[in-house]
Amino acid sequence: EVTIAYENVYVSSSGSDDRGNGSLESPYATLQPAYNKVKSGGSILLLSDITATSTTNMDIENKEVTLRSNGSEIYTIFRGNNLMNQILDINSNTITTTNIIFDGNEIQAARALILANNSTLNLNYNTIIQNHINAGIEHEGALCLLSTSILNFDGAIVQNNKVVGTKLSVGGIAVNSSTMNLISGEIKNNSTTQDAGGINIWNSTFNMSGGIISSNSANDNGGGIYVGGDRGSTMTMTGGSILNNSAVTYGGGIFAYGPSSKVYIKGGQVANNTAKDGPDWKAWNKAQIIDQR
Repeated sequence: EVTIAYENVYVSSSGSDDRGNGSLESPYATLQPAYNKVKSGGSILLLSDITATSTTNMDIENKEVTLRSNGSEIYTIFRGNNLMNQILDINSNTITTTNIIFDGNEIQAARALILANNSTLNLNYNTIIQNHINAGIEHEGALCLLSTSILNFDGAIVQNNKVVGTKLSVGGIAVNSSTMNLISGEIKNNSTTQDAGGINIWNSTFNMSGGIISSNSANDNGGGIYVGGDRGSTMTMTGGSILNNSAVTYGGGIFAYGPSSKVYIKGGQVANNTAKDGPDWKAWNKAQIIDQR
């Protein structure tokens, strides 16, 4: 009998949830049994590309798990044709990813690829979130944070995600009542039919010390980033670049909305963005954008 690998649990398209035990020699086929078996502080390792046909519920309170490809490879988790909900549903956990791709498979879906609630999400080097088509919930993107979550974005890429239809949805990353720290990486080539092509900061805090937000587009406001909400949001930029984003109406690079929303630009570069009004940035409805460079 092979001992279950609690520290490292393996998943492969050639594995089996019924006959496997999560070891390197006998991996599982899906993420759910791997998550259930791995101990807090351990890792789930992909041995191949896999297709997600159901949501993985990461909801064991205060569990800390790393999700990555095995060795030096970079494997992909694809959205299955009939999976309309999220691939990962993270609740009260700390999840760290590296060397892994989440691919929406260009399937029109109701929910994000990754949904994090009351959790910490560390998206590290070579984590890629791409090819999601949002056709559902408002204020969601390919990645969505809810309820006092923390996103540490350090070396990841969110790219080629889009919105269809008329709902007020987000192209790339939706941050709701949470905090995002952009340290390094790229948010690029995401688009929306209304507001917030790249990132939506809604009743939240956004700290940008590095990274690039580029070539995102909105058919209304906030091509690169939208900062707003009924309770207001705060953005502080000390480094990084916001370049070549576009909005049809206001704020090609940055759009700030609402009397409690404030943007402080202390460093970095905001340039070559386009919009009808305020190509690089635009504050509206008593919001403030303060250039302190």
